[in-house]
Parts: sequence; structure tokens; C-alpha cells
Amino acid sequence: APLALLPQVLRVFETRDVNGLSIYTWGGLTVLNVLWTTYGFVHKDKPIVIASSLIAILDAAIVVGILMYGG
Repeated sequence: APLALLPQVLRVFETRDVNGLSIYTWGGLTVLNVLWTTYGFVHKDKPIVIASSLIAILDAAIVVGILMYGG
């Protein structure tokens, strides 16, 4: 799943085009994946921790791109 977000992250930072991207959506996804990461830590479920933390990082990168280039 984290690999599926990589093209979007690359597009944001290569083209600086954030038209059509919602900071609320990507911010919400970041928060949800941080919560899933926390759940994984609590339940000692390594695959959930790894996948959710990677997704949260990529989601957060998109939020940063929206803030940087959303002008």
C-alpha cells in the first residue's frame, strides 16, 4: 500500500502542482494512519506498524507539498 502513494508524492514535488488535492483529506489520512500505527504498537503487530507508519509519512509529505505549493 505505501508504494501506491509514491507516484502522488513524486508528482507533487516534481511538478509543484497541487490542484485538486485537499489538505483536509490528506491531513485526515495522515491522522488516521498515525492512529493505526499506534494501534499496531499497542497490539505488537509489526506489519500494521510498518505499513501504517510508511503510509503516514507519505501522507504527511503530501500535506507538506500542499502547504508549500498551494500558494
